[in-house]
Amino acid sequence: MNKTCDFAVVGAGVFGAWTAHCLRQSGASVVLVDAYGPANSRASSAGETRVIRMGYGPDELYMRWSMRSLRQWRNLFTKTGEDLFHPTGVLWISNDDDLYTRQMFDVVTKAGISCEAFSAEDIRRRWPQLVFEDATWGVLETESGVLMARRSVQALVKETVNSGTEYLTDAVLPPHDGKKLSEVRTAAGDSISAGTFIFACGPWLPKLFPELLADRIFPTRQEVFFLGVPAGNNDFRAPKMPVWLHHMHPDRPYALPDIEERGFKIAFDRHGPEFDPDNGTRVVGQASIEQLRTYLKQHIPVLQDAPIIETRVCQYENTWNGDFLIDRHPEFENVWIVGGAMCIQGAAFVEYFAFRRSNAFAERDDFPFRADQAGVLGEWTNKIHFQLKRCINHAYRHHGVNRAAHAGIEQCGGISAMDRAQWIVELKQRSPGKQRAAFVDFHQLEIEYLRDWWPGNFARDHGLQQFEAGKSLRLFSRSKAVLRFFSGFHSHFTSSSSTSKIRVELAGMGPFGREP
Repeated sequence: MNKTCDFAVVGAGVFGAWTAHCLRQSGASVVLVDAYGPANSRASSAGETRVIRMGYGPDELYMRWSMRSLRQWRNLFTKTGEDLFHPTGVLWISNDDDLYTRQMFDVVTKAGISCEAFSAEDIRRRWPQLVFEDATWGVLETESGVLMARRSVQALVKETVNSGTEYLTDAVLPPHDGKKLSEVRTAAGDSISAGTFIFACGPWLPKLFPELLADRIFPTRQEVFFLGVPAGNNDFRAPKMPVWLHHMHPDRPYALPDIEERGFKIAFDRHGPEFDPDNGTRVVGQASIEQLRTYLKQHIPVLQDAPIIETRVCQYENTWNGDFLIDRHPEFENVWIVGGAMCIQGAAFVEYFAFRRSNAFAERDDFPFRADQAGVLGEWTNKIHFQLKRCINHAYRHHGVNRAAHAGIEQCGGISAMDRAQWIVELKQRSPGKQRAAFVDFHQLEIEYLRDWWPGNFARDHGLQQFEAGKSLRLFSRSKAVLRFFSGFHSHFTSSSSTSKIRVELAGMGPFGREP
């Protein structure tokens, strides 16, 4: 059996389902395929609940994606007639040394998001069932809360199927080499032909593209517990209990109130061991239970002996830098890869991506990235060179390319594109293997930066020529992904002033960026 469509989307989790939905809304024909089914038990999207929060430290871009995503989910629920979002509030437990939470509070307050600051005494008085002796203050996002993740993704897939998307349950095989992909084959022996293929299959991406993504995406094992609350006790249900994040604790505990009688959910936001999403055993270990009991005894004494009524082992889909990943495949001009953590922000993230791919972006005026909606884009302009430095510093640590990192940082301070282009030729001749590849990647970062913000620059053109000569050495990495994704933004802004330029690098998601 052969299916033919404009877009084939592989993976029916948050990223894949929203991509298919938005592409179908643009009028394209879409086939959505998943090996196990939408939000299946192996998927990162499969958890019963996930947190939607607005705070991401100083990163306003992530905050605005969360704002947009929540609106998208709620719009979906209006259509389906079933509200799967619980506005429990999200409480950040913090102390005076926690710059991340302080910056987050400033950003969300400036954006007009409803939030309240609490002293340590306020926290003890309002939530006496919790004990945080290390806390000095906290922030409550009053309108954030809990999404019923599994049911929400399944409702989204149902909605997009009802609008004309064709859904298949089948396993897509790794594509063969070639410049342009004409079709993919499935384990059942069928084929799907499309003009564009979008792989949004989360922790399975390294399995489909091992040479490309084995050192870019790392699925890890995460253990989650549901505790039985005392009979007749409502202290661990909303509205008496919000979602909370013990942000300064070294194991980053987070908890969700008892939602729909499933139990009080608690876990530790840290990266576990490597995990196989197909064959990994999803049974929690005794050491994790003992760690949980120790934490409960100190911070939630009422539940220190509470029965564990349910456990889950899911996986984080960690990228190498903590950001989303989105880019063309370097060998297939019509293949896109979308992923990087199960995050409810995906609703906004892939919405923009999908409409860019379908050439429908120009018809939309409600994306959260427009200059007249962004509010502080002018401040982001001042961060551009800092973000470039940060990106190159990260790659220096990752690849050990001392001269490349040093040159990139100097360039941020004013080295001309012509000088840099001449210098890169020399370095490419001297540095073998991985160092050459890494440096070409930095060069692309810098050159595309100039291309996007100063079109027509002669030095930029020379640099592009030099880059093209060595592009086969490049790594598929964040600079390519980020800059290509944002390359069209400036043309949609209202002027060329500082307020019309957006930063060119996604800041790290930071703690609590994936699960819950």
